[in-house]
Amino acid sequence: MARAVCRSINRAVRTDLLGGAVDIGVTKGLRGANWEKQPNFGWSFPVRKHLLTAAAILLCAGNAWAAEPQPYNHSAFVTAQAADKPILVEIHAPWCPICAAQQPTLDRLEHSAELGDLTVFRVDFDSQKDAVRGFGAQMQSTLIVFHGDAEKGRSTGVTDPKAIEQLLLKSKT
Repeated sequence: MARAVCRSINRAVRTDLLGGAVDIGVTKGLRGANWEKQPNFGWSFPVRKHLLTAAAILLCAGNAWAAEPQPYNHSAFVTAQAADKPILVEIHAPWCPICAAQQPTLDRLEHSAELGDLTVFRVDFDSQKDAVRGFGAQMQSTLIVFHGDAEKGRSTGVTDPKAIEQLLLKSKT
């Protein structure tokens, strides 16, 4: 049985660390082994290296517009204000159904080209009570926009995508 399986092997291929196929040229004939080195039909290392570099650049360029929410930190917030950046502060709770309803709209807008320079801070309603009080928020699902150190608008409990978009655009002025 093993001999029959060995006879049917025409070529063995192993995978190198970068995931490319490297032909090691194993040929098994009906009458004994004919081990010969075959040319590498996979991508050569320099080509793969350039393709991986190009893919990394494209991924980074795609994330240039991504305004991922970061946990609220007072010093980072003050730094963003001093840089005269547009800022969104989300008063958020993981158990809040309104926060969950706002999330798809916020994700879409935060990753848009129009709001690509928006800095987003997420304040945890349950664990960051001092920050919640500092922003004058009464409940979770509150969105507050700033441009630099000037507050430009706020909303609480709003889930309408157009209203959220209008609010976030206020941070640009």
